[in-house]
Amino acid sequence: MILSTLKPKSRPVPKSKVYNLDQIKWLKYHYILPIKTKRVTRVELNKRLRHKEQQKKEAEAKKLEDLSKEIDSIPEITEEIKQEDEEKQKNMLR
Repeated sequence: MILSTLKPKSRPVPKSKVYNLDQIKWLKYHYILPIKTKRVTRVELNKRLRHKEQQKKEAEAKKLEDLSKEIDSIPEITEEIKQEDEEKQKNMLR
């Protein structure tokens, strides 16, 4: 066999024409299309890092706020428990 007569498994996609969606699906199935990846710049990476840190800070602040609300509501909860205990005692006495 001559090497020049062998066909490669992945055929190059013809680029001379504009394709509709059905043709693109067919090409994706029958050809190996190159995957385009977007390069991430240092600016974008730094922006993501800052955003992630900001989200962490906001989450911590929200946790602290929720905890302080729970601490503030402890006297109300204890009063409710006392009232329920008194009601139970009254029902037990009857």
